[in-house]
Amino acid sequence: MQELMPPVNTPDKLFHDGDPTQGIEGTIVTAEWLNNDQSAVRDIQQELINVLAAAAMQPDPAKQNQLVTAIQKILGDGISDGALLKENNLSDLADAALAVKNLNAVPTTRKINGHALDKDTNVTAQDIFNAQAVGLGDAADLSTITTPGLYYQPANAAAETGKNYPEAVAGSLEVYKHAGITQIYRTYNNSRAYIRTLYGDAWTAWTKQYDTANKPTPTEIGALASNGNAVSATKLQTARTIGGVAFDGTANINLPGVNTGGNQSTTGNAATATRLQTARTIAGVSFNGTANIAIPAGNVGAYTKAESDGRFQPKGNYTPTGTAYTKAESDGRYGIVNSVRRGGQQVFNSAHNWIANWESPAGCVVTGVQQNGADDGRKMGFYYRQLQYLNKQTGAWVNIGD
Repeated sequence: MQELMPPVNTPDKLFHDGDPTQGIEGTIVTAEWLNNDQSAVRDIQQELINVLAAAAMQPDPAKQNQLVTAIQKILGDGISDGALLKENNLSDLADAALAVKNLNAVPTTRKINGHALDKDTNVTAQDIFNAQAVGLGDAADLSTITTPGLYYQPANAAAETGKNYPEAVAGSLEVYKHAGITQIYRTYNNSRAYIRTLYGDAWTAWTKQYDTANKPTPTEIGALASNGNAVSATKLQTARTIGGVAFDGTANINLPGVNTGGNQSTTGNAATATRLQTARTIAGVSFNGTANIAIPAGNVGAYTKAESDGRFQPKGNYTPTGTAYTKAESDGRYGIVNSVRRGGQQVFNSAHNWIANWESPAGCVVTGVQQNGADDGRKMGFYYRQLQYLNKQTGAWVNIGD
């Protein structure tokens, strides 16, 4: 198709009529313009004729719909040759896989952890812990595993060729991110677990996690080792004593007699004799591993239960509160020695020349003898006084015996 033809050469690029009465000439139509116009018209006609030719049609001056018919025919033939129809929703593609690739789309044959993409999918913890765990492989260096996630080592041999394992055995590795990195390694054949942390450029040492199945050793917690239920004397520090007995590992252990009420066998929860060092003795009893331990009765300065019950009140047999005087109440009621005095003088006279059997009243003491008459002493009497104590609560003197 030709370029756009130039307009007529007038100031406003338009044609104008002339006016002879005013001496105004009309626009002069030049041969150049007419040639341009003719060329443009013929060019357009040729373009349209080419459309008709593409539809295998010849121009017909009697028809004015040939161009539309030709276009429809051309389009119809093109669709039948592989053009897409709207109502087919791309199902008429000759190579659907290639079309998906060209569109950068995700095919429905793809899966996520085994879930097809042809429907909504829920990713569960099993998908993460099972399908997403990463195998460590052979000769892996755990210090280079810093990407958070779940890892596993399925073979002892591969762990033995690796580096920086807490134990050279198969197991699982968890990696967490925070200000640094934390690793937790769990061995496959028991419940042992180890933890360490990376901060900056330095890893801490692996630390074992203790539990009921993995208890610390005496060395790890700074305790004395045991031969069973007892601690060997040689394990104690030199010159240490218990009850005045040296535990330096160089001599037998001689303790004072122990009152046990009978022999104690080592066949129950007590340590057996073979647990102690050969030729050691306690309270004269040999711990040589050839017999049960029999400790003779003795006295270590403490009462047995029977002795305590016989010497003191049995358990439960005591004076309840309120039925006995407290110390303060006793002091207030009876006072102390300097709060005791003699009362007023009283006399007892005998009516005969001998003294009948007589005893002063309760709480009284005899203070003198009375003799009446001549020197023959035919009539005698006795002076006596009542002993009294001061009641500090009331301030009154009380006769003893009343």
